[in-house]
Amino acid sequence: YIDQVELVQGQNIPIENILFKEKDGNGAAPVSSVSTQGQEKVLDPSQFADEDPPRRVQKAVDALFPGWRVSGIRQKLDDNAAEWDAAFVPVWRGRKNIVSTMPPNGETGVVLSRTVQLPKRHPVLIMELASCAKDTDFLLKVKVDGRLVFGPRVVCTLDECPYERIVVPLERWCGRQTKLEVVHGCNGWYLEPAFWSKLEIAEGDGKEKMGPVGVVRTEVFPAAN
Repeated sequence: YIDQVELVQGQNIPIENILFKEKDGNGAAPVSSVSTQGQEKVLDPSQFADEDPPRRVQKAVDALFPGWRVSGIRQKLDDNAAEWDAAFVPVWRGRKNIVSTMPPNGETGVVLSRTVQLPKRHPVLIMELASCAKDTDFLLKVKVDGRLVFGPRVVCTLDECPYERIVVPLERWCGRQTKLEVVHGCNGWYLEPAFWSKLEIAEGDGKEKMGPVGVVRTEVFPAAN
């Protein structure tokens, strides 16, 4: 059950960005937010170099999120292409080895998809990601076999807590081969890139339940040292 709601850093944060803690029998939060980011080595950006933007993004996804395929990347960059169009960003807002995605326009989203047999026990989808800056946002959706199970959700991370961890339960599909689609869309058309630190399927703790908007726990991570 959801025991309490905490505001992070004393900020006035929308309900979607609030930290929810589920307690176990001993009163402890079962999901850890400990990061090993400080132990990572920054990858060589040259290995992702490619004049073709979709191919460049796929190279970064292959290296950092094996098994996932990306579609919907714009085919050609304009003269004002920004850092996030590099697809691989060595360091972004305190974290290393980041995949950046940017929708091609305000109506079409970038899709990260994977067909996989889910764990037999408590499968979950874990995402850790950031918006471009504290006053920017984007939309996030998750589909399973074409069915919307999460979102549309506005993601807007703060300078004090630049990365957000979202855990989506997939219990009803446990042990089954399914197609997952994570859709990064626009909420307007102003600085809409997403920066991905983690995208993985894992075995959860069995306490995940679909909430009213399809999310169990949303943890807002503090800035990395």
